[in-house]
Amino acid sequence: MTVQAHKLGEELRRLKKEDPKKLQAILSQMSEEEAHSIAYDPDIWLREDQQIKDWWPEPVILFMCGRGFGKTFLGAQWLRKQVKKGVKGEIALIAPTASMVRDTMVNSGLIPLSPEEEGLVYEPSKSRITWANGTVARLVSADGGEEKLRGMNSSLIWIDELGSIPNKDVYDQAMLTLRVGQSRMLITTTPRTTETIIYLYKNAVFNDAAPQKGKFCRILTRSTYANFENLSQGYQDNIIASYEGTRLGRQELEGILLLNAENALWSLDLIARQTLPVGVEPPKLDRVAIGVDPAMSNSSKSDKTGIVVAALGEDNKAYVLEDVSGKYSPDTWVKKVHGLYDKYSEYAPTSIVVELNQGGSLVTQTLQRDRPFLPVDGVFATRNKMSRAEPVAMLYEQDKVMHCHGLADLEEEMATFEGNPRQKSPDRLDSLVMAITHLIPAQRRVTKGFEFLL
Repeated sequence: MTVQAHKLGEELRRLKKEDPKKLQAILSQMSEEEAHSIAYDPDIWLREDQQIKDWWPEPVILFMCGRGFGKTFLGAQWLRKQVKKGVKGEIALIAPTASMVRDTMVNSGLIPLSPEEEGLVYEPSKSRITWANGTVARLVSADGGEEKLRGMNSSLIWIDELGSIPNKDVYDQAMLTLRVGQSRMLITTTPRTTETIIYLYKNAVFNDAAPQKGKFCRILTRSTYANFENLSQGYQDNIIASYEGTRLGRQELEGILLLNAENALWSLDLIARQTLPVGVEPPKLDRVAIGVDPAMSNSSKSDKTGIVVAALGEDNKAYVLEDVSGKYSPDTWVKKVHGLYDKYSEYAPTSIVVELNQGGSLVTQTLQRDRPFLPVDGVFATRNKMSRAEPVAMLYEQDKVMHCHGLADLEEEMATFEGNPRQKSPDRLDSLVMAITHLIPAQRRVTKGFEFLL
């Protein structure tokens, strides 16, 4: 973006807000060609906080925006600029649903912002956009699954509302297609604590921070208030007034990801500090514990069965290795636990930890039905979930527990569970607490929440 375009844009936006009649008078004195050029120049109309700066080297740029910030405008203008420069390979436009790709990215974004001479042609039946210079964009709805992305060779990708795409495989497959040209991804989204966003959060630098080795994402937090004057009076009076000053308002208006609940025992910042660097493996394992918290029913509305594997390393730190929790039938979760026991018992003494006062005796019988000598340790919980978890949270603060990668769902639950009776049962967290408490002997002395029946 040139200095001249930036200054002109500031002045035109000021006049649009403060003196629209003067703006109209200025434009009317220009030739049709000059006015047309100004009207469709993205460098003029993009605000400073909507610009992607040349010195940002990260391949993934994520704008985490409050509602009404202008993220669709940002994404469409950025894409126009790239098409003008010439794109090697295809472009992929991805949104949670086909209607969001069509209505938001195309009909509200690219089409009204593109002048006739760019030759944009939208072919809904082919889910495709082409430009006069030969650039092609494929339109992909995430609800159709990641398979739609296979085989593509993308130079650029624009994903809108990533926070509403629950399946991380869509993001993963999209990244795998970035193998020609710029190989860059722009994400515009309102904040949501999904597995993908938490993954990116842990691998990001923020706003104008200097690039960091190993960080491949840059997250820009952007506020609704930056675009306040362009929002309707009704939106200002009703929507903004409703959320302003609330915790949810920080997410919906200020674009701040609510990673941590106010009364949660863990923050994702703490967990990030207690996560092994990429490529670093845990030390030799001395003991392994598989925490199991089975669902008490088997239906579509049932809780998940929590299954978390942790180990005590030879350095006397606990390492959280795997979280394979999910909605399973009894036979399925038993097979998974058996498989984990067989896997880890080859390397270190391994035991399975269950809670006795939640049908634990039956759980033990179920686990030992076909394998009577399987080591199952029973735990009796005498206090509420938060009280039982507090000593384990203290171990994290004392640098005594480390996480391996791939635990985003568990980490989200840790950072959002507040002990509120209305919250869903924290099955992953319960399993983690049982496993860690079992592994570190000191916890048996200070924790009144669990009494071990030896």
